[in-house]
Amino acid sequence: ALFKEGRFEEAAAAYKAILAANPNLGAIHFNLGNCAYNLQRYEEAIASFKEAVRLKPDFFDAYTNMANAYGKLKKTDEAIPLFEEAIRIHPENARLFSALGLLYLNAGEGAKAVESLEKASVLDPGQ
Repeated sequence: ALFKEGRFEEAAAAYKAILAANPNLGAIHFNLGNCAYNLQRYEEAIASFKEAVRLKPDFFDAYTNMANAYGKLKKTDEAIPLFEEAIRIHPENARLFSALGLLYLNAGEGAKAVESLEKASVLDPGQ
């Protein structure tokens, strides 16, 4: 409820309290990352999204939000290898290809962006 109301500091405090009791909840790390992202604390957001992915390697929303945070920091060179590795593990996931395509686009690598985005579209026309 706090997050939905835009009370991101309070929501983050609640998520941290939950994680203090049980640090192995990927969804809570994800939510904490979303709070940090909305507070424009992108490094914190990335750390939370990475932990969410570590706990749940197929947590594709965490990968996508991590890509967005890296993009805000203009650190696509750090994000791209993470997504390439995720795709190596999950080559059927259109959302990963879509996120990687946007990272390539932001990095000025148009041909690679097109390739990734076309692959996303083939895997899931909704992408």
